[in-house]
Amino acid sequence: MQCFSQHGFLKTTLGDIAKAMNLRKASLYYYYESKEAILSDVVAHEGAAYLTRVQAELLKEKTATRKILRLVKVRLDHFLKAMSLHKLSVPMFFEVKPVINGFYKNFRQQEAALLRQVIQNAVKSGEFKACNAEKVAEAVLTITDAVELKGYQVAYARGDLTVDVHEIETEAAFMATLLFNGIKA
Repeated sequence: MQCFSQHGFLKTTLGDIAKAMNLRKASLYYYYESKEAILSDVVAHEGAAYLTRVQAELLKEKTATRKILRLVKVRLDHFLKAMSLHKLSVPMFFEVKPVINGFYKNFRQQEAALLRQVIQNAVKSGEFKACNAEKVAEAVLTITDAVELKGYQVAYARGDLTVDVHEIETEAAFMATLLFNGIKA
């Protein structure tokens, strides 16, 4: 990932990666056929760790509202930490986005399933009014995605290399709270 952040994803070659890892290019080719495959492995590993963390964090909360707000916070926190850890700039984010879209869709489906379960349990317990749990789960994820993307687009338009983490977290929590106030019993 260091090479991607240094050269940009599009300009990085397997030769650059092999050199950074003190490997011969042929040795790296033995394990990976492309830089996309390397990025895919990193994303798959981090995504699995993220989903495990989300499940553990949801167990810490009692109410559905707190569980969903916790998921939103953990989701944003994970995304922003991953971007920071790998020193991915705003332009680099837009470069790698097409490569990781398949993983994103898979993780999003798993997140939606977790949210649906939380919402269905809240409806059963009387915490939420009867609602379409699938649509509400999608709305929560769409709001979070929109706030993340807006943060990156604003930073990119300003020429900033990083995003305002606090602003993104505050806006996502505000939007999710608006949604919950509409379905609370």
